[in-house]
This record gives sequence, C-alpha cells and structure tokens, in this order.
Amino acid sequence: MVTRSATPVWRLWLAYAGLLLIALAIVARLYVLQVSDQERLRSWGEQISVRKEAVPAFRGSISDRNGQPLAMSTPGMSVAVDPSKAPPPGEWLSQVADAAGVDMNRLAVRFNDARDRRFMYIRRNMTPQQASRVMDLGVPGVTAIREARRFYPAGEATAHIVGFTDVDDRGREGLELAFDGFMSPKHGSRWVLVDRPQKAVRYLPGGESEAFGNDIQLTLDLDLQYATYKALKSAAIRTRSVAGSAVVIDAKTGEVLAAASFPSFNPNETRDRTPARTRPRFVADLFEPGSAIKPFTIALALEQGKLGLTEVIKTPKLFKVGRKTISDHRNYVELDPAGIIKKSSNVGTAKVALRLEPGDLADRLRLAGFSQDVGLSLPAEAAGRLPSPKRWSDIEQATLAYGYGLNANVLQLARAYTVFANDGEMRGIQLVRGLPPADPVRVFERGIAPKVLAMMGLVTEQGGTATQAKIPGYSSAGKTGTAIKAGVGGYSDESRRYDASFTGLFPASDPRLIISIVMHDPQGDQFYGGNTAAPAFADITREAARILNIRPDQAEPLVAKAAR
Repeated sequence: MVTRSATPVWRLWLAYAGLLLIALAIVARLYVLQVSDQERLRSWGEQISVRKEAVPAFRGSISDRNGQPLAMSTPGMSVAVDPSKAPPPGEWLSQVADAAGVDMNRLAVRFNDARDRRFMYIRRNMTPQQASRVMDLGVPGVTAIREARRFYPAGEATAHIVGFTDVDDRGREGLELAFDGFMSPKHGSRWVLVDRPQKAVRYLPGGESEAFGNDIQLTLDLDLQYATYKALKSAAIRTRSVAGSAVVIDAKTGEVLAAASFPSFNPNETRDRTPARTRPRFVADLFEPGSAIKPFTIALALEQGKLGLTEVIKTPKLFKVGRKTISDHRNYVELDPAGIIKKSSNVGTAKVALRLEPGDLADRLRLAGFSQDVGLSLPAEAAGRLPSPKRWSDIEQATLAYGYGLNANVLQLARAYTVFANDGEMRGIQLVRGLPPADPVRVFERGIAPKVLAMMGLVTEQGGTATQAKIPGYSSAGKTGTAIKAGVGGYSDESRRYDASFTGLFPASDPRLIISIVMHDPQGDQFYGGNTAAPAFADITREAARILNIRPDQAEPLVAKAAR
C-alpha cells in the first residue's frame, strides 16, 4: 500500500507569507489612495465627468419646384452657463457679454435671477464662430451646445409662404407651422467624458439615435416669385398703397407659381416680425372684388339664355334700382356684352343681373370657389363670405353682379378665373408637392367661358380699362376691379379708400398663367385697378415670359416696334 508523504512545513509558511504580502500591498495602496494622494485624486475627479449630450437632428427643408432652397437648417451653437459653477460675475461677465454680442447689463440681471438654477442660456442660435469666441475665454461653467439654425435664403420674397420657426426650432408661421410635425426632427443623445472646461475627452457607448425631419417641395418657381414680389413692391411704392397681394398660378394645373404680400419681412431677423408684416395677405386679407365679378355675371346670363351675345343694352350714366342709384363713369348710351366688360359698365351689368333668378348668381359664385377655402394649409387663410338672404332685393342682386356684398382673398379670385382658361372648369389649387389638389369643378357649360374670355381680351386693348396690362408681342385678357371700401356710414367716394385689382390670363390666346393683383388703399389720383394693379401685371408677365419661355403670340406689335 502506497501512502502520500506529508506537505513540507516550509511550503505552508511560504504560502502564508505570500498572502500576507498581498494583503500588505492592498493596504498600502488603499492608504495611498485615501490619504497621501487624496487631494490630487479629488482634483482629477473634479476635472473629469460624464454627461449626456444632445445630438441635434436637422429639421426638414423646404424647396421650390426646381430644388432651390427656401428654408434650410444650418449648424449652429448656443452658449449656456451653470451659475453654480461659474466664478463671481465681475471676473467674466463683461468679457462673455462682449464675445457673445449681448447686452452686459441684461445678462447680469438674468444671471442674478438664475443663481439658484443649474442652467441658463447666454445666447442662442449663434454661429460656430461666435460660440468659439465665448468658449476661448475658458470661463468655468460656460458650455457650448450644438443646435440647428434655420435659414431662409430668399428672405422677404418668400417669407409669407414659408413662415418661420422660433428659437426652439418650432414652426410659428406659414408652412413652417402648418407642417411642423412633418418637418420636425427627433434629436438623439450620447454619453461623453468631459474635462473641467467641459471639453469632450472621449465619447462613450450608449445613447439614442437621431432622426431627421421630412423635406417638402413646393410648386413655386423661385425666379418667378422674386419677379412677382418685386413688381408688387414697386406698385405699392408707386401708388403709395398701404398693402397689396399678388399671386401667379398655372392656368391648366392650378399650381401656385408665386404668391407675394406687401409689406413683407425678413424671416431671418426677429425684429421684423410684426403682425402687420407677417400677415400672408394673399390668403388672409378679404376685400370686395368689385368689377372683377362682372365676367361671371355675363357668363351666367349667356348660359341661361337671358342675354344674347350681340344684344345691345341701353346704358345711361344713371340707373335707378328701388331707392338706390347705380352709376357709370359716363353715359355709354348702349353696349353689347363685350362692351359692358370692356368699359366695365355697372349699369349694363346690373340690368343683366336683374334678368337672372334671385340667388342664381350667388350659387354660381359659390360653385366657383367664393366663400370656400383654397386649401393651401396656411393657418391664416380666410374663406370669405357670400350673401345668402332668404329674400333677395333687387339692389342686392344688382350690386352683387358687379362685386359688392361678397368678399374674397386674391388667391380665391385667381382660382375662380381658371374657369375662363379651361372652358368653364375650375381647377383646384396646389402649393405642396405630394398633396393632390381638389378635383376640377364644372362651373359653366362648355362653350360659354371662351366667349367671355374673348370679351376680357378687349379690356387690355385700346379703349379698355386695363391698357397698361399689355406687353408687346403678347395677348392678355382680364378684368379690372375698383371697389370703394365701406366705412361707418356705408359706401362713399369721400372716404377715398379703395381696393384696386386686376386679374388676368396670359397669354389670352392659350392661357398658361392666371395672375391676380390687389392694392389696398392706394393714395393720390391713381386708385383704379387699371392704373395701379394692371401695370404690375405687365411687369410680372414680362418676366414670366422670359422665365417660363412663353412664346409671343402677337407678332405684329414686335415687327412694328423693330421697324421704329
């Protein structure tokens, strides 16, 4: 039988000694960490910390039909301070205020109010270069935060369509507000090891992924938008108008190619954002269209057989309806339907309207989109109103025929005029690609609208009310509107307050564009649609022909001009 030999005693003592040495080493290390190196380690621990850092994602962009940016997000920075970690204000506040470009006294007040908090913004929406100037000062407790800055390259030209965001990148006006949820990003986060000056040492695992916002593309043509805004602004200055609006839509598709309001504002500057300037007047401002409604009256009477195409109507200067008197600028003696449109005769239009059944014209105007939302998704859009009395008086029926008693915005007026470009069918309006427009609506029977379009072509010819709307080489058709604004005592020329408009089709031979312009409260002697809005129509069509490559359809004026 084999037996194991006993373990030598010296080996046991050796093992005990080794364990003792290890224990002594641990005790010694703990002593160093807890006693001798305590201050150094505390200082090092104060300089290194872990924080959760936001990873900003960009808001979706807005572009025109050709991909030109109208609203975009660019890298930006905000600078903040932790009041509990900052030195006394006298040591740093003036230098930081100067580098950040903020008022020192206001910053001092804000800092004093925030002493019990752990976070206070010094300035937001800064460029990286501006933030770097602050961070280079090395003030303890001051940190830079990455954020996105919203930028609008087209400035005031597209401000009323695009709108703007607030300092937190939330939509506040225009499409920025209407599509805020669609374009808003989902910000991410990550863990980062930072040193005492709050500079990143290295990034750690973990956090949440960011998601960028969705882009939207508009039907606008930026070049045409610039031209439209320029023409509108020039007309407003020339006529000393308080405000104005202009829209350009594709006559066949209903796409909005341009929409401008005056006065405007620069969406990149917060100080410009006053209510009077940020109002998108092309959908928000309602006005009585005046004589712009006359083509619809004539078209309905022709369709119902209440008016002959060549019928002659006696048109004295004054026409009494009940106890009211309707007047023209002069005694036209007699006019056919084309003459009523060309001369813009209130008397002739009223006589035609009284042949219609009460309420028929209002119903047809409602079918043409009046008092109905255009559907642009702009928050400020106003639908307007049409009268709907239980019993129509003769004067109500007569005045509605030449544009009083209802109100509309300028885009509604342009939409309604698409019936004259599409043989009686009204097109739906589209501004945002991907959102289908409303289905077409038949307003007049086939064959009626082209006859009225030919009448409107006379308006821009010699003897018409809008000769200043014509440009060489092209035909134009349209209708002026000059409506007296109602005051406390009703309608009176003595108030000298007017809404002057022109809505036209270009070119008249085969309309590609519907352009509607209104000037609110023009001052001085120029207050008619023909000498306020019509020249702006000419300015816009001149540029539109070049931008959209629209070929001339009237060669004779060009030949005559070249011969001179």
